Amino acid sequence: MERGETTPTGKLPTVPDLLPHLLWALEDLRRTPWGMIVVAWTIVVAPAIDPLFPDARGLAFGGNVPNTVAFLLFYVGIVTVVWWWR
Repeated sequence: MERGETTPTGKLPTVPDLLPHLLWALEDLRRTPWGMIVVAWTIVVAPAIDPLFPDARGLAFGGNVPNTVAFLLFYVGIVTVVWWWR
């Protein structure tokens, strides 16, 4: 159903009209909140490491331990987003 298109009765579509057109399966609906929580926390915690430790930007793997932890936290967030969109 395209934007602005009406149903056969001439009304705007309601939620029951749109449900068959949604691409999300039940598994996706259960997975979405957890994925959002993981991404939100990794994106908040990883930059918080930078002001606490010198040279801990998390831009590359390696270097000191705080830098590696920040990098891996960003990586977890990105992998979670890619996993959710599969």
